[in-house]
Amino acid sequence: MKKIVLLLSILFISILYADTAKMQKTQVLGYYRFMAGNYEITSIYDGYSNLALDTYKGTDAAGAEASIKKEYSHVSGSGKDFRLKISVNTFLINTGKDLILIDTGSGNSAGPTMGAVRKNIEMSGYKPEDVTKIVFTHLHPDHVGGLAEGGKPVYPNAVIYVNEKEMEFWLNNPGFKQEFKDILNSYKNNKKYKALKDGTEIVTGIKGVLLPGHTIAHMGYEVNSGGQKLLIWGDIVHGYEVQFANPDVTTAYDYDQNQAKETRKALMAKVSKDGTMIAGSHLPFPGIGHIESNAGGAGYRWIPVQYIPLD
Repeated sequence: MKKIVLLLSILFISILYADTAKMQKTQVLGYYRFMAGNYEITSIYDGYSNLALDTYKGTDAAGAEASIKKEYSHVSGSGKDFRLKISVNTFLINTGKDLILIDTGSGNSAGPTMGAVRKNIEMSGYKPEDVTKIVFTHLHPDHVGGLAEGGKPVYPNAVIYVNEKEMEFWLNNPGFKQEFKDILNSYKNNKKYKALKDGTEIVTGIKGVLLPGHTIAHMGYEVNSGGQKLLIWGDIVHGYEVQFANPDVTTAYDYDQNQAKETRKALMAKVSKDGTMIAGSHLPFPGIGHIESNAGGAGYRWIPVQYIPLD
């Protein structure tokens, strides 16, 4: 009898601990909130893309891999089997009057590892209907794909803002997906499109800054509020591990690689000197932090934001 009781006790304990130790297989919520002066900024995670090492130009694959592993010693895989997971981030700015979305993520255009912007906006406490303005850094699919689902706008109350040269380039590009052209043209035809130029003010304290090279008229957005400055710089880098160490390195995705390189070098020199906070589309989520020049002037290092609660 004692043996039976003992066996039943062991069985009960094993069942109890098996249930409580079950792995959840879920990650933290895909948003991070902070203040830039009087404006509330929410970083929204869209997902990640796998970047092959031969995407980088101006360094060989072995050099790129070495730079990455210097930052991430736990990275596995090598050579052709190596893939770097690049975050895809978008940003919400709440000014107290407008809710402005910087880029829409990839939607359903880029596979299962991406397309979470809408879900994460809702998880962060907003609804797509709350967005009043959508401002694009550029029109690559991982930035514009989330604008529509099934041919219908995801953000029905928003006006879109795009650099006028960028808009015309992609609408007249035969390689640009027709579904993207159709939704962009629907905004134009319904007078819900505003053309941007360098220096255009979107609302008080937020203006466009031309940062060309990655695309023909790639834009960043400078946010000034309450004495604080934030630069949302779009796709200035794809993988800080490689391009911070060597800003001369470009990528196969750059429209004009030489211009992209010169834009990046000038911008990094400026923001590292004046201490401007950066928000990047492909910096590790939440993509917020500062740049500091390395001792001796050889490249830069990334200083990510510290996780802190809002006051």
